[in-house]
Amino acid sequence: MIIDEQYVKKLIIPRRSSSHKGENGTIGIVGGSRLYHGAPVLSAMGALRSGSDLAYLFVPEVIATPIRSISPDLIVYPLPDSKITMGVANKILNFRSNITTFVIGPGMVNQKMNGLIKLVSGLEKKNINIILDAGAINQELIDNIDGNNVVVTAHLGEFKKLINKELNNENEIKNELLDYAKNRNLIIVVKGETDYITDGNELFINKSGNSCMTKGGTGDILAGVIASQLSVGQKPLNAAIMGTYFMGKTGELVYEKWGFQFMNTELLSELGSYLKKFNSIQ
Repeated sequence: MIIDEQYVKKLIIPRRSSSHKGENGTIGIVGGSRLYHGAPVLSAMGALRSGSDLAYLFVPEVIATPIRSISPDLIVYPLPDSKITMGVANKILNFRSNITTFVIGPGMVNQKMNGLIKLVSGLEKKNINIILDAGAINQELIDNIDGNNVVVTAHLGEFKKLINKELNNENEIKNELLDYAKNRNLIIVVKGETDYITDGNELFINKSGNSCMTKGGTGDILAGVIASQLSVGQKPLNAAIMGTYFMGKTGELVYEKWGFQFMNTELLSELGSYLKKFNSIQ
């Protein structure tokens, strides 16, 4: 099915007029490294620009202060190691908050799998939604988790690496995606000129967007947008559908204003303006 605005509008969950801070999305972002300090920030800002109330960033201590200086909207929790060790995983799992959705992977590099497996499997046991992005897209990790409430956001090259196969046409991409999601009990988004979203049973196609969105950081923002939808109670498949569509339409608006010369800060601003039309209160 090709996603359109009419379909997405039907999925919107109205905000309760009596809700209080934290009830409309509390997101945790785990990622970052010495080289890539911006990626987790973009994910967090993507969630906040999508309407989430709070965003916690769990990042290596070495980049915690620079990240704090970027925006007062971010809550930063410094991690004692640049790797997700078993100890770091325990610190995150024992963090006292009402975080309902985690994005894991933006800006993350060369991770130890035992710590990541402990973190993701521990979050699964707590029934917390998880998005695996960028540095957390790893077959060993996926093989060692249940897949419940997990969304994987990969570009086509990352998906080919997961399945260790070349894909030569659209039918091959669709078939492999359906098999992969079904066999591993998760949701997968494959980003590209055409975006594919599936739970292994249904396949949704997103045609919104354009080639300006090859710019680094747009995938990090997408993970945050999907996280925002998950955190307000959307089913993982619906959250992935909505986030992908919203990002594509925002990309179209950004191109109209700035062309290929846009910055992600401008995309984030446009994202907030675009999503306002979907606001609903009851």
